[in-house]
Amino acid sequence: MIIGTLTAFLLTGCTLQEPKEETTQQTPPIREAGILFTETAFDFGTIKQSGGKVSHDFAFTYAGDAPIVITAIPTSCACASAEVDRRELESGDSGVLTVTFNPNLHEEPEGRFYKSVTMLTKPPLPSQPEVKIWAEIDLDLGPEAFELKDEHAHTSDEPENHQ
Repeated sequence: MIIGTLTAFLLTGCTLQEPKEETTQQTPPIREAGILFTETAFDFGTIKQSGGKVSHDFAFTYAGDAPIVITAIPTSCACASAEVDRRELESGDSGVLTVTFNPNLHEEPEGRFYKSVTMLTKPPLPSQPEVKIWAEIDLDLGPEAFELKDEHAHTSDEPENHQ
């Protein structure tokens, strides 16, 4: 009898129940400080190796209560670079992050791939803002035309090929 009661308690005491919905009052969402981009990814499509560098502007707005400073803008690879039009931001300020990609710097993965750009701030934000650029390269000049002749190792967060 004790074992049966204990078993029944364990089986019913460990079940998950859905929380009851509050119908009288809803809690407003908490506003988390951050950099809000109008888009977080851009696809250049297929670009010619001979076409030269390509760029895209990512517009953003800073949503936070305290001022911040953008201290660095690292990219996942040397073939991508980035700059911002302003480094010091107050709440509500808007800006533009320009990402540039060089399709002829070195060998890239075959097919469609991406490069990422992260914005580091002081003080640090709860989550680091990041954008991605996608591309596929038409090697119309051939590998012998690459600006860098040495082997290139991709970073660990950069996949060899994304589809």
